[in-house]
Amino acid sequence: MKQIRIGDWRGDETAPFSIENYQAKTAADFVNEVLKAEPGEWGHFRVSEDGRRRRTGGIEYRYGKLLSPVPERWKNLRIAKVEGDGGWSCMDYYIFIDSKQVSSRLKLYIATPINARKEDTFEEKYKSAKERLEYLKPILRADYRFNGWEVVGGTDICPLGTPENEAIKRCVQEVFTSDAIYMDVGWQNSDGCRTELETAGRYKIPIYTFDGNVIKFE
Repeated sequence: MKQIRIGDWRGDETAPFSIENYQAKTAADFVNEVLKAEPGEWGHFRVSEDGRRRRTGGIEYRYGKLLSPVPERWKNLRIAKVEGDGGWSCMDYYIFIDSKQVSSRLKLYIATPINARKEDTFEEKYKSAKERLEYLKPILRADYRFNGWEVVGGTDICPLGTPENEAIKRCVQEVFTSDAIYMDVGWQNSDGCRTELETAGRYKIPIYTFDGNVIKFE
């Protein structure tokens, strides 16, 4: 893997780079390749699905280890090219996705309460939320608005036992990489769901609710 500078050095001693001679075919494979090839680096991996660089979102890494998991769908996103931005040991990677995958990239995130559920123990609440998520998935996939979309929720990316702060971080990152978010019954009583809603609103991600409404942020 080579980092070829394609622009001038800035005042903070960073510059844009073209990343060449990597072996990875998918976004997930590229992440793993960098972690092995550049164990002294730190920064972020960010996927671009519209050809533009965004300096927010993505997943953070430090010295050969990820600070949050690779989104499941990155395993199927084919790479068109990779660019970098940084200097010294800091490097942010921008993974540009093959435009032929546009029609299969749409993802819906389900925000369903966990802690706010009526069950007594957290284990019971988690099980109930997971069952609710699996119940909703085929229903939403059959909806004409989400036909063919990938549908995910918090229990898909946060196994039972994940610390609450880490779970919220993972879910917010998943919302950021989604094309729409669905607010399930009872979301108003859940701190986590409200945080996911605020994230979607901040980044202009379409928000649908269980009662058929669409929430709009100015």
